[in-house]
Amino acid sequence: MEKQEKKERMLTVEINELPDIDLYMDQVTGLLNDKLGHLAGEDKDSVLTKTMINNYVKSGVVEKPHKKRYGKNQMMQMILLYSLKNVMSLYQIKDFMELLKQETGQEDFEQVYALFCKVQKEVSDTWQQEWDNSDEASLDQILNWAVRADLYKRMTIQALNKRQKK
Repeated sequence: MEKQEKKERMLTVEINELPDIDLYMDQVTGLLNDKLGHLAGEDKDSVLTKTMINNYVKSGVVEKPHKKRYGKNQMMQMILLYSLKNVMSLYQIKDFMELLKQETGQEDFEQVYALFCKVQKEVSDTWQQEWDNSDEASLDQILNWAVRADLYKRMTIQALNKRQKK
């Protein structure tokens, strides 16, 4: 796989790649596993399962299905959740998604998701060189990334907590 193709596979699913028709749970998990499964790597528990999706719906992070079918909005919510669950708790993600909708003035989740895709692309473009060399990373570089990830996670949670107190 070429490096550009590898990088593009790391990015999220674009809105136009999602079906315009509603899907049943098995179809949703199949689609998400197909589109996001490569991100799980060795950690197959990271892929969204039926149980996980049901819990996300029960907790209100993902909208309830209509007649057991999930639409584009719910699929976008699941993809965003899949990306954020490594950084935030389920309840922090729920609060964050609500803040995003409020600040953008968008009840339609498509605008929020488009912002997510834009930010993800900008960040990955900035980190292109490190990304390209990740296969040959030294232990020092891996430690550097781990420390940065930890600090970014802590900053994210701290900033989110401050926003919620406003």
